[in-house]
Amino acid sequence: MALICLKLHQRACCLIALTLMLFPLYGMFAAAQKEPQPEVVDERLIIFTPHELEPLETAVKEFQETYGILVTIVQGGTGELLGQIRKNLDHEYPACDVFWGGGSESIEANADLFQPIIGLDTSSIPVLYRGSEDLWIGESPAPVVLIYNTILVGPEQVPTHWASLLDPMWKGKIAYADPTLSGSAYTLLCTMLSAMGTAENGGWAYIDQLVENLEGRILSSSSEAYSLVAQGEFYIGLTQEKSATTAINNGATIAISYPVEGTSSVPDAVAIVKGTAKYDLALQFIEFILGSENQRVMATLYNRRPVREGLPPPRGLLEMNEIRLVEYDLAWAATNKAAILRTWSKILEHHKR
Repeated sequence: MALICLKLHQRACCLIALTLMLFPLYGMFAAAQKEPQPEVVDERLIIFTPHELEPLETAVKEFQETYGILVTIVQGGTGELLGQIRKNLDHEYPACDVFWGGGSESIEANADLFQPIIGLDTSSIPVLYRGSEDLWIGESPAPVVLIYNTILVGPEQVPTHWASLLDPMWKGKIAYADPTLSGSAYTLLCTMLSAMGTAENGGWAYIDQLVENLEGRILSSSSEAYSLVAQGEFYIGLTQEKSATTAINNGATIAISYPVEGTSSVPDAVAIVKGTAKYDLALQFIEFILGSENQRVMATLYNRRPVREGLPPPRGLLEMNEIRLVEYDLAWAATNKAAILRTWSKILEHHKR
């Protein structure tokens, strides 16, 4: 069973055509019907995700082969995907059935788009990695890290602190994504605010200095950070541990640094979109994603930390208790997301002048 994967901008022009090819009985004969016909339910599960292509392809193909359920994947940045879901909020059918990936605070900040996950056995998933009323469930703790090009950055220059990013030697050489578009970049922003003070005390002063050092070079996704650092277009970058580790295992000339001030490990999460007519299929998909077998595969192949208790971290990675973590206030990051991003945008605009 072939996997259908679209970028968000392709969806409008492609999804209808794909639906007609794959489901010829779904709506094709409406104009020719002379008598009321029973509603035909489209059993295709539509999933929006900011995840990278390889892990999602692996998981979805296995799910399709196991359960015989066709899945259409739509890729994009966390912000743009959530925007599309919101755009369709009042329509008869939601834009998708499942939102898979992105930091859990992004789901919390858009809680009105989702509905509780009911009927799932969460006994092996720590409460820390579950939303209130199980509005979302974490699928993989995702530490955010600093990375550097091991050819361009000498041993004595390795960035070991968030404060290292303010050194003038890195001006214009730091790869960081726009937190208004990237969920992991937003997590990074809130992590730095927490590590370097608070939003009210010192954190924003640090961000202001960081933006000055970026010199206007803002990426559209955190996945660009590790690839462009590996290519030598940037010297250092900010991204997720899992992506950087996979790139390293594939031969990229980059290395990871866990900031001395502390980092965060906000889980990538999965949620069911409000209004879906395919709740049972969505729940079945989430059960599969959180299952022990898939969690082991994701850890082995793609360095994604399991969320389930009792499963080891990917080979070569530190145990979570060996990584210094900041006190990351998930509720604060979710509740204040709009205000935080407004402040970020004002700082960005100020440095464009």
